[in-house]
Amino acid sequence: MPKAPEFHLNDYLFWVLASLIVFLAIVIGVLFRTLMVLIRLEKGEDVEEEREAVDIFKTLKLTDNVPIEKEVDVMLDHEYDGIRELDNSLPPWWKYLFYATIIFSVIYLVRFHITGSGQLSIEEYTAEMQAAAEAKAEFIASAGEMISEENVTFLADQSSITLGQSIYAGNCATCHGQLGEGGAGPNLTDDYWIHGGGIKNVFKSIKYGIPSKGMIAWQSQFNPEQMQKVASYILTLKGSNPPNAISPQGEIYVEEEIPTE
Repeated sequence: MPKAPEFHLNDYLFWVLASLIVFLAIVIGVLFRTLMVLIRLEKGEDVEEEREAVDIFKTLKLTDNVPIEKEVDVMLDHEYDGIRELDNSLPPWWKYLFYATIIFSVIYLVRFHITGSGQLSIEEYTAEMQAAAEAKAEFIASAGEMISEENVTFLADQSSITLGQSIYAGNCATCHGQLGEGGAGPNLTDDYWIHGGGIKNVFKSIKYGIPSKGMIAWQSQFNPEQMQKVASYILTLKGSNPPNAISPQGEIYVEEEIPTE
């Protein structure tokens, strides 16, 4: 049985998850402190200091605004419709984030375009496609030959024919007769075939069914090896001349040679 592909945690995903964990820890901490303040407030205790402590804007210094009583010092001269503008400084978080993008861009440039230690998008895509192709080849090799209507072969060994006969008797005989003489389905013992004879055509008919004639697709019931054995058994019925065979249907199919394995 092929092994499931192993999961590898790359550096990028690691740092994303680490950053997310840190962020969630900060949020949980702030929410916990806020909850404690609400509990103390419910008890009627003085919580002014704690209230200021849980003010996230003050705690993390997310703004750099001047106090209201000092706004006159940073008020600009122009006025529009009674509205004045304040010359406040940019928020510290915004400046730090801008500085971080500069540092990131330098590191990115050095790693991906100067030293070449990192993979660009097209290189990652190529590597992943190659890894996928190798994984597919390994799966096919470990799973054995993938039998399809393109490469199926006739099985002549008695064990395969016997198993195919057993499957046929339990599933196909209802319509095609116990001996292949036909009934609701066509006669399988003569040289005439509606959808083509030979191992590949018979395998295909079994696999996909003939919905217009009421025959289901057996690929949902049987694996490729089982369908191969049923198709091989059906081909052995040719010329058996069972009693009560129905009239031929379709066209004569002559196969030059039946390959065996």
